[in-house]
Amino acid sequence: MRNWQQLKEDLIHFARQNPIDSSVTTSFGEKHSVKGTLTDPNGYELYIVTIWLTLESTNETRFITLFPDREYQEGSIDKWK
Repeated sequence: MRNWQQLKEDLIHFARQNPIDSSVTTSFGEKHSVKGTLTDPNGYELYIVTIWLTLESTNETRFITLFPDREYQEGSIDKWK
């Protein structure tokens, strides 16, 4: 990835601008799911789910992963146009 710093900033902004969809308590802390759209460098809107973990020991929030929002995709193909 050529510009991982920009992706990092975009994901932080994404997490701050979208509400938490769901949360679950784990042995490490609170795991949060955040859904929304992220615009890629070519201007396409990507419907994604991100997973974040707020560590119980330090209260630090860390990015875990992201993946396509399949529920959004299956709900209506028009949403992907």
